[in-house]
Amino acid sequence: MSASVGLIGLDMQVLSRELVASDYFAGVEFVAIKRRLLDGAISISDLDFLFDHLNDLVGEDRLKDFGLEVFYGAYTRKHCSHLAQMLAYYSQGFTWDGKETLRHEGPNYLLTKSEAQNVMKWFDTLSRIFCKMGIADDDFVKRAVYIRDNFGKDYDTFSETDELFTPLVERLAAAKVDMFLWFYSF
Repeated sequence: MSASVGLIGLDMQVLSRELVASDYFAGVEFVAIKRRLLDGAISISDLDFLFDHLNDLVGEDRLKDFGLEVFYGAYTRKHCSHLAQMLAYYSQGFTWDGKETLRHEGPNYLLTKSEAQNVMKWFDTLSRIFCKMGIADDDFVKRAVYIRDNFGKDYDTFSETDELFTPLVERLAAAKVDMFLWFYSF
């Protein structure tokens, strides 16, 4: 069984315009989503559905024409699971049982630009701490050291990765969109 996580930038104006104008959106499911989007009541599940179907219909290269842009994706089950768990831990105020503060439906989140940047900074800090790389002192260091020291074996993908999220944080800062969909499918 496969898994995937991703961070998708959402240009809601383009998405709205294309949902109304495009022939791709003639099915019954799309009519209901169009109505919710135009009424300002689109759900995270709707956005996830649109991404999945558009990705299949037009491919990742053309998603931007419809107001969707892939900023990040991972596809190994263990890595995806660890990212999803650390996002939930972040959203719960760095406790295992806190009330989630980020808008979500199940494992999928709708993030503002600032929230997306902070989540990626958290992931970057985890990767740097697990890989024993130099890092500037920030709010996340003590929390990342706590995870490594107490749960390191459970989150070893952060030490196995050569992936740092610093370029992604910088790319998000320059992004022209203000909303992001974080999805996790397993």
